[in-house]
Amino acid sequence: MKTRPYHRPTDQTAVIRLWPACGLLHRWNDPYLDIEPKLSVQPELFLVGVDADANIIGNAMAGYAGRRGWINYLAVAPDKRRSALGRQLMHAAEAELTKRSCPKTEFASSGRQRRRAGVLPKPGLPVGRCGQPRQKAHLGPRPELSAFSPRSPNRPRLSHF
Repeated sequence: MKTRPYHRPTDQTAVIRLWPACGLLHRWNDPYLDIEPKLSVQPELFLVGVDADANIIGNAMAGYAGRRGWINYLAVAPDKRRSALGRQLMHAAEAELTKRSCPKTEFASSGRQRRRAGVLPKPGLPVGRCGQPRQKAHLGPRPELSAFSPRSPNRPRLSHF
């Protein structure tokens, strides 16, 4: 699988077909309204995975607002699961976030979606609530990228008044 940025309008139909097959849509979701804002803010962080025939078989939507990165809408076609494609998409999204010096990344999805997709956090990683029914898996801070890392020369010094 190769990963590349989402291209509108050619990818839109394939991605919107993929999401319900992966359990990512609910009756209150309008996929068009989820995609449009992403295309105006950091569209290069909306990644698709394509097979050798250029068919879209997965996607990940990532974002970074300066403090933490998020990965949403991770999807792998049901017939392509259990072949590490979700992991490849996660690594590609994290690589893009790392280019932006993102110090921490979180993956947001419902527990049911992670179980269906076979995407579970590594043992030992904390999983916390982020409202109902969504959860977030902390993929961990990257101290080497944080301006506030104990190892960072840019770390601000706190003074007592």
